Amino acid sequence: MNQLHKKTNPLILGTWNFSSGYYSSISKKERQQILRTAISSSLFHFDSAYSYGNGKSEQALSSGIKQLVKENFLTQSDLKKFQISSKSLLKENFSVLDDIKKSLFRLNSDFLYAFFAHWPKPNKKYENNFSQLRQAKEKGMIKKIGVSNFSLEDLIALESICKIDVIQIGLNLLWLQPLEDIIPYCKKNSIAIEIYAPLAQGLLSSNLTDKQETSNFPIFFDGRKKYLVFLQEQLFSQLMHILIQMEEVAKPFKLQEAALLWLHQLIPDAYIVVGVSSANQLTQHLNLFSNKTDNKKMLSDSQFNELFSLSQKAYNIVLSYFPNATNIFNHHI
Repeated sequence: MNQLHKKTNPLILGTWNFSSGYYSSISKKERQQILRTAISSSLFHFDSAYSYGNGKSEQALSSGIKQLVKENFLTQSDLKKFQISSKSLLKENFSVLDDIKKSLFRLNSDFLYAFFAHWPKPNKKYENNFSQLRQAKEKGMIKKIGVSNFSLEDLIALESICKIDVIQIGLNLLWLQPLEDIIPYCKKNSIAIEIYAPLAQGLLSSNLTDKQETSNFPIFFDGRKKYLVFLQEQLFSQLMHILIQMEEVAKPFKLQEAALLWLHQLIPDAYIVVGVSSANQLTQHLNLFSNKTDNKKMLSDSQFNELFSLSQKAYNIVLSYFPNATNIFNHHI
């Protein structure tokens, strides 16, 4: 299953921490440096949403881009390269078209690269919402119609209503569920794949050797653990020995580097949504996929396969605690 790189840059930059209200926000100065680093490496693909700070993340991204234009760091030609996506929940008494218009206003843009329906509806009545998304695409307000966290059942229900262009799914070394149904379906139906939580919301991005107790692991102090299946402390203790083995197999790469390379080699055509807290962290991610050298960074076949084997063991442990989970949040629709 190990394959050569097909994309020189498979990354999308997530902007959930560009404002307060969704995890820990970063400073304006750091945000600008992150934008500079991204653009300098020809990374123009950004993921946002109204829920990221009640629209403030979109406004911060727009403000940051405007400032770089003012500084002559960005040209008008550069502006045409941006691919900015947003998303919203499907609510009965709210217009999807209005949500798109509000995102366009906050982003100071004429169109969105994609707009995602974020989470399926309990009543499974999609005709009105997705007819509006079709209208938005026909009017040029959005280039692609997307869904986020939709199940295979929901995707099948949409077949007679609307062509889905792109889907966002959670996938990482601890969560393999999409490999069982969503990904085969998407490949068969030419639906582009964007992977979020590639580092298991930070669990795969830390040095694990000295943090085998949850009391020493900083991720357990920010409140996220109540939302994510693999951050429950009892489950975490069961996963730790596998994570340590993954860290050893990954060498000379760091575990976070190996986790990103593994995903890219697993599904070469997929994009990977990453969030960063510093320009240096983004540079590290970008360097994994740099095309400035013939020496491509790749896992060996044995590394790839060993990580896959360990990943399957970890995923089985996760399922033993959450047998009915269909997403990394154990959120049932």
